[in-house]
Amino acid sequence: MRRITPQLNRQLTDQDLQRIHACAIKLVDETGIQVREQSLRDRFAGFPGCRIQGDRLCFDPDLVEAFVEEHRRRDKPQIDKDLGQHPRPHSSASSPEGDSGSEIHLRLLPYDYASHIVDLNTDEIRPITEKDLVEMTRLTDALHSAGYPVLGGCPGFAQDLPEPVRAVAQYKIGAQFCRTPTSVDLPTIQAAEFIFRMMQVMGEKHLGLSLFMFNPLRVDEASLERVLFFIDRGYPISVGVGHMPLLGATAPISLAGALAQSAAEILAGFTMLRLLAPDVPVNLRIQLFAFDMRFSNIALGAPEEGLLARLCKELTDFYGGLESPNPYIFSSSKLPNQQAAVEKAVTALYKALAGVRTFTVGGATASGVFSPEQLVIDCEIIDYVNRVMQGFELGDPFDDLELIQEGLTRGLYLDTDATASRHRSTFWKPHLFEHSPLRHWQESHPEDLRARTKTIVRQMIERHNYRLEPGKWQQLEAIYTEAVSRLSTPVDGKLHR
Repeated sequence: MRRITPQLNRQLTDQDLQRIHACAIKLVDETGIQVREQSLRDRFAGFPGCRIQGDRLCFDPDLVEAFVEEHRRRDKPQIDKDLGQHPRPHSSASSPEGDSGSEIHLRLLPYDYASHIVDLNTDEIRPITEKDLVEMTRLTDALHSAGYPVLGGCPGFAQDLPEPVRAVAQYKIGAQFCRTPTSVDLPTIQAAEFIFRMMQVMGEKHLGLSLFMFNPLRVDEASLERVLFFIDRGYPISVGVGHMPLLGATAPISLAGALAQSAAEILAGFTMLRLLAPDVPVNLRIQLFAFDMRFSNIALGAPEEGLLARLCKELTDFYGGLESPNPYIFSSSKLPNQQAAVEKAVTALYKALAGVRTFTVGGATASGVFSPEQLVIDCEIIDYVNRVMQGFELGDPFDDLELIQEGLTRGLYLDTDATASRHRSTFWKPHLFEHSPLRHWQESHPEDLRARTKTIVRQMIERHNYRLEPGKWQQLEAIYTEAVSRLSTPVDGKLHR
């Protein structure tokens, strides 16, 4: 029986990709990447194929091409293993090419950069606290356990804690109240060291770092310093090369030029890492985002976002990258409302068609803002889109002749054995939305959708009963206590940064 699933046609031709790549290689060779710190530039002196020109690093085309070809040849499952990718419960990260004959499972990761929260009782946007984060982590874990398509994690940084320990606290909370692995930002070397110690307690072996590229064509020196620190000390790390170019603002408004600049930035960062640490697993992904000229702001959830994500995925695939670029389902709305629903739903559907299987920033409204209500709605959106991506099994019409005759006799198919056995696998059963007729709705006097969502949030938090085993809990608390003591102590009048 053949499964029919929705598909998007490839948009960039082989010639398009080769032209974009050729322009990117020219930029890497002739313009290079800016590295303003001389001590960081000096780390690249003497590497064959690397030239230091003023404050820029330039790389010979043959060197870059060789690294790209090596990356393409690497076995993707082995790269997953090298990068420390953990298998997640109830998940499948099938490639789009392999989806046609197998079941698709979309999943959602909660927002993990929140500094503010939409208060569940008042709709006030206020700074997020440590107590909030414990409750929100319990919420995500309870939703996961109840079958919602979300994995757990702590969704932000407690604003009532000293800034240097916020990331350490985020990891601790996620580990203590959530059954699935949690991801956190590594803002400083000192915080990363404490987080790595906690990861070892939890049995995680790789420290995931990022080398971030500023636009246009400049490295983020702070992220490079963090990567070098852990490379020099032999930590088991993996590194992803990332950036956030804005079409028409920090990248050319012409699509071809923006894609070429974006590719050049990622290829330069990728080459830097291959030179510095040839044995460290490195992944790359190319991204490009929309911009709002009226407000001079990134246009989260704009219609252009999905279009750009699809093109960036094709270019990332060309280089052998693993991740689906721009898996975010952001919105520019500040509260859970109609704008958020439209932007997130349309973006999620288009990106799923483009190949995204794991979505991020569940529960985010505006950048930096987490809403528990929005998280439940985002789960419903991903569940909805997942059903669309399942398509239908076609079968052979001649196999159904007897069923059709049975329907003719009965006048309906509702009470046939076929409907009884297959309706649950055919029709989506929502957690939140409903398909009731008007009269039922009028007679039952249901809560409106937002009120129903808030009820689910409260029920899930109350239902949550998971706590990390005492031995590991105590080890995390001891590491955290040490982190608070060391990172919150002023040194030369300043806190550790």
